[in-house]
Amino acid sequence: MSEKQIEYVMQLMQDASSACGGIESLMSATLRFVEANTTSVIMSQVFLQLDFDLLQLIFKRDSLNEGLCEVQIYLAVLRWGRGSGSIDINDITQFDTTEVLKSEKLSDVRRLLKLVRLPLIPAETLYKVIYPGRLVEMEDLFIATAFQSAPDCFKTPEHVQNYIFRQRNGS
Repeated sequence: MSEKQIEYVMQLMQDASSACGGIESLMSATLRFVEANTTSVIMSQVFLQLDFDLLQLIFKRDSLNEGLCEVQIYLAVLRWGRGSGSIDINDITQFDTTEVLKSEKLSDVRRLLKLVRLPLIPAETLYKVIYPGRLVEMEDLFIATAFQSAPDCFKTPEHVQNYIFRQRNGS
């Protein structure tokens, strides 16, 4: 997937989103492209320029493909917030939030992180690298670890409907 192809599709998505609430068929087609090419899109330079509303549309989806784990979605949000980086979960430097905490995008980053399905991230990762970053609210971390400790407690209708407990189709 070339950077030019990704740039073209993302521009279509931006245009569809801007046109009177979005042209449904065009928006649907561009979202399917994102779903089929999630890693390439997230690692593209164009991704760094996407506006908050488009990122919300992307990160809300249950159908992000290519087997990304939820930690990589977390890193994608950080990448966007700092304007650089990767989604390599083995590179501990990607979890550094120093630049994000100083960024004018900090508020938007925190709102996007609400779309990351923290209960699907291993507790050890939450504790060792996400908690120290100070971007995720303590209550959200508590719910994530509680879910991992006692998942049956979260099988109520209220919890089943909540997206944060659902696996993404590509995960």
